[in-house]
Amino acid sequence: MLPIRIIFQKKLAPLLLIIPSFSLFSPIAHALPSFARQTGEACTACHIQTWGANLTPRGRDFKLKGYTQSNNETGWKPPLSMTVGGGGSFDLTDYPDFLGGSSRAKDTAFASGSVFYAGKVNKNLGAYVQGTGVYSSSGNAYGYLDKVDLRFASQIDLSGQHIDYGISVNNEPGVQDLWNTNAVWRNSITGGSTLSDRGLSGRVVGASLYTMINNLLYVEAGGYTSLPVDVQQGIGRANYIGTEIDGGAPYWRIALQHNWNGHYMALGHFGLRADVRNNFLPAFFVQDYYTSYSDLGVDATYQYLANPDHIFELKASYVRETRSSSENIFFSNVYNTTIENVNANAAYTWQQTLGLMLGYQYNNMLGHYLATELSYTPFGKQQSLAAPWLNLRLKLGYITEVADSYPQERLYLNGQIAF
Repeated sequence: MLPIRIIFQKKLAPLLLIIPSFSLFSPIAHALPSFARQTGEACTACHIQTWGANLTPRGRDFKLKGYTQSNNETGWKPPLSMTVGGGGSFDLTDYPDFLGGSSRAKDTAFASGSVFYAGKVNKNLGAYVQGTGVYSSSGNAYGYLDKVDLRFASQIDLSGQHIDYGISVNNEPGVQDLWNTNAVWRNSITGGSTLSDRGLSGRVVGASLYTMINNLLYVEAGGYTSLPVDVQQGIGRANYIGTEIDGGAPYWRIALQHNWNGHYMALGHFGLRADVRNNFLPAFFVQDYYTSYSDLGVDATYQYLANPDHIFELKASYVRETRSSSENIFFSNVYNTTIENVNANAAYTWQQTLGLMLGYQYNNMLGHYLATELSYTPFGKQQSLAAPWLNLRLKLGYITEVADSYPQERLYLNGQIAF
């Protein structure tokens, strides 16, 4: 029998490598003008380079407080935003096919658009809700409920200790995260293979309680369960199989952070535990058969923010997942494996406009990959054109493999405008 790693590389890698053409085409985090209108601040206050998942300390605090902070001006500010964009990815490598020959994966192009409710509901309630539609060059068009994070947030002082606390109701582990080092908010170089790497994306509902003590210690705990299939169909999320949670899936997050003299540092740990039934087979056939997932991860973030003309950032995360399958009358062999994911990137931003990112990803089933990305965001500053009603981002990137990895070379280009 072939080793599991070889099976992944020879059989599954060509399929998994299709995934980045979606994620890299469509930037997965936005600096929404509705937030800027609500706070009266430029996008640069909360986002490094005015767009994306790399939040500043101010941006993390805004999310912690439930998207509710505002400039207290009278009058209603619509908490609505939209993004439209397009782009594509271009493969530069021939891939071995299943018959022993070789072929080149097709170049792909996409157009997408999203509608957001993003902002304050009242002084303690806020929301980030995204619906997305995509049209691909293959002729496929689809829409779905993308990311949801509904929050109640408040704060209290006890014995001289300042405590922020709240509840997040969301549709994917990590959507509510403040540091955005997980797969929900970062661009993966290869397709994810762990459950916490978007394995439950949009097909679950969960709630967690969180607290931040003295802006230093963050603790969060909650759980998830699968949405009914008819609900998944109604929100455009029923095109996946094999991810029905048996009971509940606990999730937890712990982090320490410190902000001093223009430097910021955070160290964290997160975990997810779930028993998943394989719902693509008849119920009588798999009624006692499930796979147990246990994901444990650590992450770190460093930011140099003392000079807004020259911003540096380092991010890294490591996830170890153990899987084990149960036995029943039809399946007598227990399947056990361990998957490890390492992601790291270094980024430099000049005048909150031009950005250069170098990324590395390792997966023990797929191999090692490197990426570089150049981005341009001309708007989103205090005095920018049409502020705070307009934002724009353009990206050009390149991905390649390193030692013993499945072949991959790819260029990608995309852009989005937000208003």
